[in-house]
Amino acid sequence: MILNKRIPKASRKRCLESMGWLITVGEEGEISLLHPFFDVHIELPHQNTTVEYTNHHINPLTCFTSKTVLSATPSHTSDYLLMVIDWNFRFLNFWKLGDIRWTRVTWEGNNHRIVCGAIDGTYIEGEVPKAVQQAYRNRKGGS
Repeated sequence: MILNKRIPKASRKRCLESMGWLITVGEEGEISLLHPFFDVHIELPHQNTTVEYTNHHINPLTCFTSKTVLSATPSHTSDYLLMVIDWNFRFLNFWKLGDIRWTRVTWEGNNHRIVCGAIDGTYIEGEVPKAVQQAYRNRKGGS
């Protein structure tokens, strides 16, 4: 069965899905989590809060994300992460409830595409990748 549903808060936005939630990216770079059936809308930090955004932002702004993954559903817990692999598999960013900006996972070397691809393929059974756990612990300035 297919349900056609109008979702006004997703209109004119790029939509990706994880665990039944829509991750919307607007034309001005705004990002939010939206549950299409419960009408829950969670504003996330603008993509320009990401470290080195001015050196790596792209146009159109709706292309900030190529893949998004929730670590748990916000419907059932407040302890979740949203991981975002950016437009060209160059960077992995994440946001946790309460954060006021995106945290970028960094690593040494020139293997960013391999690492993002591995994280994309290995997020299984609620396990947050070690690179994300380490970046969250090491982020500067707290949330």
